[in-house]
Amino acid sequence: MNTQSSFVIVIAAFNAATTIASVLRDLNNLYPDAPKIVVDDGSSDGTGEIAIAEGARLITHPTNMGSGAAFKSGLRCSLGYAPDCVVTLGADNQRDPVDIQRMITALEKDPQISCIIGSKYAMRNDVPFARRCGGMALTFIFRILFPSCRHLTDVLSGFRAIRPEYVPLLLDCPDRYDFEAACCCLMASKGLRIGEIPVTVRYHSESTRMRWPLFEGVRIALRMLSLRIIKMI
Repeated sequence: MNTQSSFVIVIAAFNAATTIASVLRDLNNLYPDAPKIVVDDGSSDGTGEIAIAEGARLITHPTNMGSGAAFKSGLRCSLGYAPDCVVTLGADNQRDPVDIQRMITALEKDPQISCIIGSKYAMRNDVPFARRCGGMALTFIFRILFPSCRHLTDVLSGFRAIRPEYVPLLLDCPDRYDFEAACCCLMASKGLRIGEIPVTVRYHSESTRMRWPLFEGVRIALRMLSLRIIKMI
């Protein structure tokens, strides 16, 4: 990649009618030439129609299949653009789009890195207590299972810049909330290097609730353990 790198932005969205327009307008202002792929994961509030009105390419799931399934649909589609990099994020308007260029720059600086994660825990952010505890606990488990990645602080972040040659590998990851952690486990098990930069996060009234309950946290932990066991076999 170089300073003129092309990249595609993949946005996973579910009932995001209150935020998707702001997300896309910010992205269009900063990165007008970058294709934006919105995957509407079975929304019932008109999310898809708003995305189209803001100029995004829309992929629609007829039913809610999970955030992992949404990201995978967008990642498959992104390869058709032959990009130098694929950026993923959610539609909740929590991310500062300025950080996208920072992630891409970090990826460009080290050709050995397969993916850059935007970590909300690597700098001071006002993350709700329950969300911080859950995210950091699962990241701690990941770092024990995969010591080569003990520098990572936020394996649940869906805000990432990924080299396109590794996208096919990620399509084998699960469809639901364990997708992000499973991607890290799979990359680590293949000996791939994962980088990270601190990013800002902004919470609003629609995004302060935990997106996954306790049993989903247990599911994520078990998924990481199973991938580690598979690596050892």
